Amino acid sequence: MADLKTYRPSHVTAVGSPGSHARVLFREGLYIELDEFAQEHQDREHGGVLLGIRRRPEGSQYDEILINGFIPFPQRYHLRRLRLGVAEMAEMRMKQEAHYPELQIVGWIHTHPGFGTFLSQSDRQQHLEFFPEPWQVALVVDPQNMARGLYQFVENEPHQLSGYYLAELPPARAVLTRSGSGRRGRRRRINYRRFAVAIVILLLAITGVSYGGFMLWDYLQVPNGPQTAADDVPRPTSTPPPPPAQDLARPVTPSQPTTAPPAAPEPTTERSTVVVEEEPDAAPAPAEPTALEYTVQAGDSLWAIAQTQLGDGTRYREILELNDLRADAVLRVGMVLKLPDRQ
Repeated sequence: MADLKTYRPSHVTAVGSPGSHARVLFREGLYIELDEFAQEHQDREHGGVLLGIRRRPEGSQYDEILINGFIPFPQRYHLRRLRLGVAEMAEMRMKQEAHYPELQIVGWIHTHPGFGTFLSQSDRQQHLEFFPEPWQVALVVDPQNMARGLYQFVENEPHQLSGYYLAELPPARAVLTRSGSGRRGRRRRINYRRFAVAIVILLLAITGVSYGGFMLWDYLQVPNGPQTAADDVPRPTSTPPPPPAQDLARPVTPSQPTTAPPAAPEPTTERSTVVVEEEPDAAPAPAEPTALEYTVQAGDSLWAIAQTQLGDGTRYREILELNDLRADAVLRVGMVLKLPDRQ
C-alpha cells in the first residue's frame, strides 16, 4: 500500500472553484460512499468522523488534507438531531486506532435532510469542542436537495470552502477489509418507521383474512347430521292447522248431534244469520198480540227512536214509562226497547 504522505495522485477532479488556500482531496470511492450514507438516512440527522492525513507538499505554503476513510457515529433513533458526546468521540478514537492506525481524524460529516447546507449554533459548538484544529473540516450534506458544503474554522468562525478535489487515492487498509462487511452492516440497520408500517399492514391483512374466513364458514356451514332428500319433504303434524281468520269471525249454526261428523260450512263473504228450526205443534195456538219492539243501534237516542219509530220525538216519555227507565238512562247498543202503539 502506498504511503499517503508521499503519494501523488495521477488524476484530480475539481469540485467547485478551489482557491489558493489549503487543499482538501477526497478519495473518489469514499466520496461516493458518503453520498450513499447520506441517502440512507433521510428521516433524521446522522454523521460520522472523516479519516485521512494532513500533509504539506514540498515547496508549498499550504497544507493538504487527504480524506481517505470514514466511521459513522452510533445511531440514536430516538433523536432527530445529531448530538455528539464525549462517549461517542472516545468510541470513534478507539475504532480509528484499531482499524485505521495509519490515519487520523481530520473532520466530520453531518447530514441535514431537507434543511440545506449550513452549520447551526449547536453544530459550531460541537465542532469547536471535538474538532478544535483549524485544518479539520466539516462536510454538511442535504440528501434531499443533493447539496454539499465543506467548512473550515478561522478564528472560531466557520468559512465555507469554494471548492475541493476528488483524487485517485489508494484505499486505506481498513477500507479493504470493510468493503463487504461494512456496507452490508449499514444496510442491515433497522428502519423503525418502515418496520412499524410493515407490522400495521401485516395486522390489517391478518384481520381481513380472519374476517373473510369467518364469513365463508358461516356461508358454507350446514346443519348437524347428514342431509337426505327425505328431509326436504314436509312431514304431517299431529294437530290440524288453525282455521282462517274469516272462519273464526263467522257465527256457527247449531246443528243436531249425529253420529256422522257435520259437514264443513262453505265459505261465504256475507254475514250469516242464525236460523232456529222449531218443531211444528200438533195444533197451532192462536197468536197473541205483542207490543212493538226496537233494538238500539249505535248513535240512537230516545228522542231519535220516538221520532223515527213513532213519528213524534216528544213521545220518548212513553218509551221511558213503558220500559221502566229513568230520564238519564244510558242506551246500550243491542238493548231491546218496548214501543207504544202508533197513533
